[in-house]
Amino acid sequence: MTDTHTQGAIQKMADKILEFVEGYQPASFVELIRHLGQDAVGDYDVMVPTRPKLVQWVNISSLFIEALNLVKDKLFEEPCSYIIYAMDGGMLNLPIATRLDHEEYHWLPTLLRIRTPELQEEIDQAREEKSQKQALQ
Repeated sequence: MTDTHTQGAIQKMADKILEFVEGYQPASFVELIRHLGQDAVGDYDVMVPTRPKLVQWVNISSLFIEALNLVKDKLFEEPCSYIIYAMDGGMLNLPIATRLDHEEYHWLPTLLRIRTPELQEEIDQAREEKSQKQALQ
């Protein structure tokens, strides 16, 4: 996917992702895909990059994947309850992840937020507190 038309389509979808998440945050993948329409539907899955057995969402397009990758540094992903997805009208037929090291595929329900300076500060503070707590043990 390198021609300018496709790059334009990727950028357009990336802009739509950011616009939707910013206006509706936190946003679930089911809400986001529904908003983006058929162009976001396909044969690919979103996995947690460092945990290949943790699935965040399924049946998405390569266009969506490329657009998401384009804006991932502007987003924050956070685990959530599967109940949020149930209320949003979409569930996966996988066991819910209860830890990070499952040997079989598990679903990690995830919400997306815009990575604002305030949110980044909260993240950094939580990491610092966790680090201090570990240092005391």
